[in-house]
Amino acid sequence: MNEDETLVFDPSAYHMLHDIDFGLPCLSFDIIADDLGCNRSEFPHSMYLVAGSQAEKPKDNCVIVMKLSNLNAIINEESSSSNNSDVEFDSSDE
Repeated sequence: MNEDETLVFDPSAYHMLHDIDFGLPCLSFDIIADDLGCNRSEFPHSMYLVAGSQAEKPKDNCVIVMKLSNLNAIINEESSSSNNSDVEFDSSDE
């Protein structure tokens, strides 16, 4: 990517997109298997994650286990008179 180029968010590329902030950078994460079923397609979704932080001081590192719930789909409201679309995000972290 050149310096004069910028990435443009295209909501049509995603069914679901959420920003999760752990407070510290995490170099690795994984999804924890659950008994909620495979190939889930109906929203909202719930999931369990585990992540390892990368703190400046090793003593500040931690393992984070979390449940994310009420993860909803991106809603695109396309207007026939405009190429712009309104994008709504909805998530609740527990």
